[in-house]
Amino acid sequence: MYVCNILMFIGAYFICRYFYKDESPHTFLEDVLKIIFIQSIIILVMFFIPTIGEWIRYLIRNDELFELYAKGDIEKGFRGNGISGSLVWDFGVQQSLGLVVAAYLMRTSLMHNALYYVVAYLFIFASVLMTGRSGLIGVGISCIVFMWRINIFVERIRKYVAYKFFIVVIMFSSIVSVYIANSEYEYIFRYGLEFFYNLEEKGEFSSESTNSLFENHLRIDPDYNIITGSGKYMNDDGSYYGDTDCGYIRHAYYYGILSFILYGLIFYLFYRMIRNIPSQYSLMKLMYISIFVFYMVLHVKGDFLLASYQNLNYLFLSYFFFEQHRRTYNI
Repeated sequence: MYVCNILMFIGAYFICRYFYKDESPHTFLEDVLKIIFIQSIIILVMFFIPTIGEWIRYLIRNDELFELYAKGDIEKGFRGNGISGSLVWDFGVQQSLGLVVAAYLMRTSLMHNALYYVVAYLFIFASVLMTGRSGLIGVGISCIVFMWRINIFVERIRKYVAYKFFIVVIMFSSIVSVYIANSEYEYIFRYGLEFFYNLEEKGEFSSESTNSLFENHLRIDPDYNIITGSGKYMNDDGSYYGDTDCGYIRHAYYYGILSFILYGLIFYLFYRMIRNIPSQYSLMKLMYISIFVFYMVLHVKGDFLLASYQNLNYLFLSYFFFEQHRRTYNI
Protein backbone atom coordinates (compact mmCIF):
# COMPACT_ATOMS: atom_id res chain seq x y z
CA MET A 1 0.00 0.00 0.00
CA TYR A 2 2.77 2.45 0.95
CA VAL A 3 4.68 1.71 -2.26
CA CYS A 4 1.55 2.42 -4.31
CA ASN A 5 1.08 5.75 -2.53
CA ILE A 6 4.69 6.72 -3.24
CA LEU A 7 4.25 5.84 -6.92
CA MET A 8 1.08 7.94 -7.04
CA PHE A 9 2.96 10.94 -5.64
CA ILE A 10 5.74 10.47 -8.19
CA GLY A 11 3.18 10.24 -10.98
CA ALA A 12 1.41 13.35 -9.70
CA TYR A 13 4.72 15.22 -9.79
CA PHE A 14 5.26 14.46 -13.47
CA ILE A 15 1.67 15.32 -14.36
CA CYS A 16 1.94 18.68 -12.60
CA ARG A 17 5.27 19.30 -14.27
CA TYR A 18 3.88 18.85 -17.76
CA PHE A 19 0.67 20.74 -17.19
CA TYR A 20 2.24 23.77 -15.54
CA LYS A 21 5.65 24.07 -17.18
CA ASP A 22 6.68 24.75 -20.76
CA GLU A 23 7.98 21.39 -21.98
CA SER A 24 8.76 20.40 -25.56
CA PRO A 25 7.60 17.07 -27.05
CA HIS A 26 11.25 16.00 -27.12
CA THR A 27 11.64 16.66 -23.39
CA PHE A 28 8.41 14.79 -22.70
CA LEU A 29 9.75 11.68 -24.43
CA GLU A 30 13.09 12.09 -22.65
CA ASP A 31 11.32 11.78 -19.31
CA VAL A 32 9.24 8.82 -20.51
CA LEU A 33 12.50 7.07 -21.43
CA LYS A 34 14.02 7.87 -18.03
CA ILE A 35 11.09 6.28 -16.21
CA ILE A 36 11.20 3.09 -18.29
CA PHE A 37 15.01 2.95 -18.08
CA ILE A 38 14.86 3.17 -14.29
CA GLN A 39 12.24 0.43 -14.29
CA SER A 40 14.54 -1.80 -16.36
CA ILE A 41 17.37 -1.25 -13.87
CA ILE A 42 15.04 -2.24 -11.03
CA ILE A 43 14.05 -5.40 -12.93
CA LEU A 44 17.67 -6.45 -13.50
CA VAL A 45 18.72 -5.65 -9.93
CA MET A 46 15.82 -7.71 -8.57
CA PHE A 47 16.81 -10.60 -10.83
CA PHE A 48 20.56 -10.64 -10.16
CA ILE A 49 20.27 -9.78 -6.45
CA PRO A 50 17.43 -12.00 -5.18
CA THR A 51 17.56 -10.54 -1.66
CA ILE A 52 16.64 -7.09 -2.98
CA GLY A 53 14.03 -8.67 -5.24
CA GLU A 54 12.32 -10.42 -2.35
CA TRP A 55 12.40 -7.24 -0.25
CA ILE A 56 10.73 -5.17 -2.99
CA ARG A 57 8.12 -7.85 -3.65
CA TYR A 58 7.39 -7.96 0.08
CA LEU A 59 6.63 -4.22 -0.02
CA ILE A 60 4.34 -4.58 -3.03
CA ARG A 61 2.44 -7.75 -2.00
CA ASN A 62 -0.58 -8.13 -4.30
CA ASP A 63 -2.70 -11.00 -5.59
CA GLU A 64 -0.86 -11.11 -8.90
CA LEU A 65 2.46 -11.75 -7.13
CA PHE A 66 0.95 -14.64 -5.18
CA GLU A 67 -0.24 -16.17 -8.47
CA LEU A 68 3.24 -15.81 -9.98
CA TYR A 69 4.75 -17.49 -6.93
CA ALA A 70 2.24 -20.33 -7.25
CA LYS A 71 3.14 -20.91 -10.91
CA GLY A 72 6.86 -20.80 -10.16
CA ASP A 73 7.51 -17.92 -12.58
CA ILE A 74 9.31 -15.81 -9.99
CA GLU A 75 11.73 -18.60 -9.08
CA LYS A 76 12.50 -19.03 -12.79
CA GLY A 77 13.15 -15.29 -13.19
CA PHE A 78 10.47 -14.87 -15.85
CA ARG A 79 8.10 -12.60 -14.01
CA GLY A 80 7.68 -10.71 -10.76
CA ASN A 81 10.59 -8.29 -11.15
CA GLY A 82 9.86 -4.57 -11.24
CA ILE A 83 7.48 -2.13 -9.58
CA SER A 84 4.17 -1.93 -11.40
CA GLY A 85 0.48 -2.60 -11.02
CA SER A 86 0.89 -5.49 -13.45
CA LEU A 87 3.96 -7.69 -13.79
CA VAL A 88 2.76 -9.98 -16.59
CA TRP A 89 2.66 -9.71 -20.39
CA ASP A 90 1.45 -6.10 -20.63
CA PHE A 91 4.35 -5.05 -18.39
CA GLY A 92 6.65 -6.21 -21.18
CA VAL A 93 4.64 -4.01 -23.55
CA GLN A 94 5.17 -1.01 -21.29
CA GLN A 95 8.91 -1.66 -21.27
CA SER A 96 9.01 -2.07 -25.04
CA LEU A 97 7.60 1.44 -25.46
CA GLY A 98 10.94 2.59 -24.05
CA LEU A 99 12.68 0.89 -26.98
CA VAL A 100 10.51 2.83 -29.43
CA VAL A 101 11.16 6.11 -27.63
CA ALA A 102 14.91 5.42 -27.43
CA ALA A 103 15.05 4.75 -31.18
CA TYR A 104 13.15 7.97 -31.88
CA LEU A 105 15.39 10.07 -29.63
CA MET A 106 18.52 8.58 -31.15
CA ARG A 107 17.27 9.62 -34.58
CA THR A 108 16.43 13.17 -33.55
CA SER A 109 18.86 14.10 -30.78
CA LEU A 110 21.67 15.44 -32.99
CA MET A 111 23.89 12.84 -31.34
CA HIS A 112 23.44 14.37 -27.90
CA ASN A 113 23.37 11.61 -25.27
CA ALA A 114 23.74 8.95 -27.97
CA LEU A 115 25.66 6.60 -25.67
CA TYR A 116 22.97 7.00 -23.02
CA TYR A 117 20.28 5.99 -25.53
CA VAL A 118 22.29 2.92 -26.53
CA VAL A 119 22.75 1.82 -22.92
CA ALA A 120 19.09 2.51 -22.14
CA TYR A 121 18.02 0.49 -25.19
CA LEU A 122 20.11 -2.50 -24.12
CA PHE A 123 18.88 -2.45 -20.52
CA ILE A 124 15.25 -2.09 -21.58
CA PHE A 125 15.63 -4.84 -24.17
CA ALA A 126 16.88 -7.17 -21.43
CA SER A 127 13.90 -6.24 -19.25
CA VAL A 128 11.50 -7.00 -22.12
CA LEU A 129 12.91 -10.52 -22.43
CA MET A 130 12.19 -11.09 -18.73
CA THR A 131 8.69 -9.61 -18.58
CA GLY A 132 6.67 -10.48 -21.67
CA ARG A 133 7.17 -11.80 -25.20
CA SER A 134 4.54 -9.39 -26.53
CA GLY A 135 7.09 -6.64 -26.01
CA LEU A 136 9.14 -8.02 -28.89
CA ILE A 137 6.69 -6.28 -31.22
CA GLY A 138 8.01 -3.06 -29.71
CA VAL A 139 11.50 -4.09 -30.81
CA GLY A 140 10.23 -4.28 -34.38
CA ILE A 141 8.51 -0.90 -34.10
CA SER A 142 11.70 0.67 -32.74
CA CYS A 143 13.57 -0.59 -35.82
CA ILE A 144 10.89 0.86 -38.11
CA VAL A 145 11.06 4.24 -36.36
CA PHE A 146 14.83 4.31 -36.52
CA MET A 147 15.14 3.15 -40.13
CA TRP A 148 12.26 5.23 -41.54
CA ARG A 149 13.36 7.06 -44.71
CA ILE A 150 16.92 5.96 -44.02
CA ASN A 151 18.12 7.28 -47.41
CA ILE A 152 17.45 10.83 -46.20
CA PHE A 153 18.61 9.96 -42.72
CA VAL A 154 22.15 8.97 -43.74
CA GLU A 155 22.73 12.11 -45.78
CA ARG A 156 23.79 13.97 -42.69
CA ILE A 157 27.00 12.88 -41.01
CA ARG A 158 25.75 13.32 -37.49
CA LYS A 159 22.81 11.04 -38.13
CA TYR A 160 24.94 8.55 -39.97
CA VAL A 161 27.00 8.27 -36.80
CA ALA A 162 23.77 7.60 -34.92
CA TYR A 163 23.02 4.90 -37.48
CA LYS A 164 26.32 3.23 -36.64
CA PHE A 165 25.42 3.42 -32.97
CA PHE A 166 22.25 1.48 -33.72
CA ILE A 167 24.32 -1.13 -35.57
CA VAL A 168 26.53 -1.36 -32.48
CA VAL A 169 23.40 -2.02 -30.40
CA ILE A 170 22.42 -4.91 -32.68
CA MET A 171 25.95 -6.35 -32.73
CA PHE A 172 26.33 -6.05 -28.95
CA SER A 173 22.93 -7.64 -28.41
CA SER A 174 23.91 -10.51 -30.69
CA ILE A 175 27.18 -11.10 -28.83
CA VAL A 176 25.44 -11.02 -25.46
CA SER A 177 22.75 -13.34 -26.82
CA VAL A 178 25.34 -15.90 -27.90
CA TYR A 179 27.04 -15.69 -24.51
CA ILE A 180 23.88 -16.04 -22.48
CA ALA A 181 22.52 -18.77 -24.75
CA ASN A 182 25.51 -20.86 -23.67
CA SER A 183 25.37 -19.96 -19.99
CA GLU A 184 23.23 -20.62 -16.95
CA TYR A 185 20.78 -17.92 -18.12
CA GLU A 186 19.82 -19.65 -21.35
CA TYR A 187 16.34 -20.36 -19.96
CA ILE A 188 15.64 -16.61 -19.92
CA PHE A 189 16.35 -16.41 -23.63
CA ARG A 190 14.29 -19.52 -24.25
CA TYR A 191 11.38 -17.77 -22.58
CA GLY A 192 11.79 -14.32 -24.11
CA LEU A 193 12.72 -15.57 -27.58
CA GLU A 194 10.52 -18.66 -27.64
CA PHE A 195 9.27 -17.72 -31.13
CA PHE A 196 12.77 -17.92 -32.59
CA TYR A 197 13.78 -21.06 -30.69
CA ASN A 198 10.66 -22.81 -31.99
CA LEU A 199 11.42 -21.58 -35.51
CA GLU A 200 14.89 -23.08 -35.34
CA GLU A 201 13.97 -26.33 -33.58
CA LYS A 202 10.44 -27.02 -34.87
CA GLY A 203 10.27 -24.96 -38.03
CA GLU A 204 7.31 -22.90 -36.78
CA PHE A 205 7.22 -19.29 -35.59
CA SER A 206 5.04 -19.71 -32.51
CA SER A 207 4.92 -19.84 -28.73
CA GLU A 208 2.90 -21.84 -26.24
CA SER A 209 0.73 -18.84 -25.32
CA THR A 210 -0.05 -17.84 -28.92
CA ASN A 211 -0.86 -21.44 -29.84
CA SER A 212 -3.27 -21.63 -26.90
CA LEU A 213 -4.81 -18.31 -27.92
CA PHE A 214 -5.47 -19.28 -31.54
CA GLU A 215 -6.54 -22.85 -30.80
CA ASN A 216 -8.75 -22.33 -27.76
CA HIS A 217 -9.70 -18.70 -27.24
CA LEU A 218 -10.21 -17.02 -30.62
CA ARG A 219 -13.75 -18.21 -31.13
CA ILE A 220 -17.20 -16.80 -30.44
CA ASP A 221 -19.62 -19.25 -28.88
CA PRO A 222 -23.05 -18.90 -30.60
CA ASP A 223 -24.73 -19.57 -27.26
CA TYR A 224 -23.50 -16.21 -25.96
CA ASN A 225 -25.24 -12.92 -26.73
CA ILE A 226 -22.81 -10.54 -28.40
CA ILE A 227 -25.45 -8.00 -29.43
CA THR A 228 -26.53 -6.68 -26.04
CA GLY A 229 -23.94 -8.53 -23.97
CA SER A 230 -24.50 -10.42 -20.73
CA GLY A 231 -22.81 -8.08 -18.26
CA LYS A 232 -20.57 -10.93 -17.11
CA TYR A 233 -16.80 -10.58 -17.20
CA MET A 234 -15.70 -13.51 -15.03
CA ASN A 235 -17.26 -16.80 -13.98
CA ASP A 236 -18.09 -17.47 -10.35
CA ASP A 237 -15.03 -19.71 -10.04
CA GLY A 238 -12.73 -16.90 -11.22
CA SER A 239 -12.21 -18.22 -14.76
CA TYR A 240 -12.79 -16.13 -17.87
CA TYR A 241 -16.41 -15.83 -18.92
CA GLY A 242 -16.91 -17.69 -22.19
CA ASP A 243 -13.56 -19.44 -21.70
CA THR A 244 -11.70 -16.84 -23.74
CA ASP A 245 -8.97 -14.34 -22.96
CA CYS A 246 -9.29 -12.36 -26.22
CA GLY A 247 -10.08 -8.75 -25.33
CA TYR A 248 -12.41 -8.16 -28.27
CA ILE A 249 -14.47 -11.27 -27.53
CA ARG A 250 -14.57 -10.66 -23.77
CA HIS A 251 -15.88 -7.15 -24.36
CA ALA A 252 -18.46 -8.45 -26.83
CA TYR A 253 -19.70 -10.93 -24.22
CA TYR A 254 -19.86 -8.20 -21.59
CA TYR A 255 -20.93 -5.02 -23.44
CA GLY A 256 -22.22 -6.40 -26.72
CA ILE A 257 -22.01 -3.95 -29.61
CA LEU A 258 -21.50 -1.12 -27.11
CA SER A 259 -17.88 -2.28 -26.90
CA PHE A 260 -17.29 -0.48 -30.20
CA ILE A 261 -17.71 2.77 -28.28
CA LEU A 262 -14.52 1.92 -26.40
CA TYR A 263 -12.59 1.28 -29.61
CA GLY A 264 -13.94 4.51 -31.06
CA LEU A 265 -12.75 6.39 -27.98
CA ILE A 266 -9.26 4.89 -28.20
CA PHE A 267 -9.11 5.76 -31.90
CA TYR A 268 -10.30 9.30 -31.17
CA LEU A 269 -7.66 9.81 -28.46
CA PHE A 270 -4.86 8.66 -30.76
CA TYR A 271 -6.24 10.63 -33.72
CA ARG A 272 -6.54 13.87 -31.76
CA MET A 273 -3.17 13.37 -30.10
CA ILE A 274 -1.41 12.74 -33.42
CA ARG A 275 -3.18 15.75 -34.93
CA ASN A 276 -1.90 17.90 -32.06
CA ILE A 277 1.72 16.89 -32.64
CA PRO A 278 3.43 19.80 -34.47
CA SER A 279 4.06 19.21 -38.17
CA GLN A 280 7.85 19.34 -37.76
CA TYR A 281 7.62 16.17 -35.66
CA SER A 282 6.58 13.89 -38.54
CA LEU A 283 8.63 10.97 -37.22
CA MET A 284 6.89 11.32 -33.86
CA LYS A 285 3.54 11.07 -35.64
CA LEU A 286 4.71 7.81 -37.25
CA MET A 287 5.80 6.54 -33.85
CA TYR A 288 2.39 7.14 -32.27
CA ILE A 289 0.55 5.67 -35.27
CA SER A 290 2.65 2.52 -34.83
CA ILE A 291 1.85 2.45 -31.11
CA PHE A 292 -1.87 2.74 -31.91
CA VAL A 293 -1.69 -0.31 -34.19
CA PHE A 294 0.37 -2.06 -31.50
CA TYR A 295 -2.32 -1.42 -28.87
CA MET A 296 -5.15 -2.65 -31.08
CA VAL A 297 -3.28 -5.86 -31.97
CA LEU A 298 -2.48 -6.55 -28.32
CA HIS A 299 -6.17 -6.45 -27.46
CA VAL A 300 -6.46 -9.76 -29.33
CA LYS A 301 -4.20 -11.41 -26.74
CA GLY A 302 -6.07 -10.11 -23.69
CA ASP A 303 -8.11 -7.25 -22.28
CA PHE A 304 -5.43 -4.70 -23.04
CA LEU A 305 -7.54 -1.60 -23.70
CA LEU A 306 -9.27 -1.59 -20.31
CA ALA A 307 -7.09 -3.68 -17.99
CA SER A 308 -3.54 -2.60 -18.86
CA TYR A 309 -3.50 0.46 -16.62
CA GLN A 310 0.15 1.43 -17.04
CA ASN A 311 -0.10 1.43 -20.84
CA LEU A 312 -3.37 3.36 -20.74
CA ASN A 313 -1.70 5.87 -18.42
CA TYR A 314 0.97 6.42 -21.07
CA LEU A 315 -1.73 7.01 -23.67
CA PHE A 316 -3.66 9.47 -21.50
CA LEU A 317 -0.53 11.30 -20.35
CA SER A 318 0.61 11.66 -23.98
CA TYR A 319 -2.85 12.85 -25.01
CA PHE A 320 -3.09 15.49 -22.29
CA PHE A 321 0.48 16.64 -22.88
CA PHE A 322 -0.03 17.27 -26.59
CA GLU A 323 -3.44 18.82 -25.93
CA GLN A 324 -1.83 21.25 -23.49
CA HIS A 325 1.05 21.84 -25.91
CA ARG A 326 -1.41 22.73 -28.68
CA ARG A 327 -3.21 25.24 -26.47
CA THR A 328 0.02 26.79 -25.23
CA TYR A 329 1.39 27.39 -28.72
CA ASN A 330 -2.00 27.78 -30.43
CA ILE A 331 -1.16 25.05 -32.94
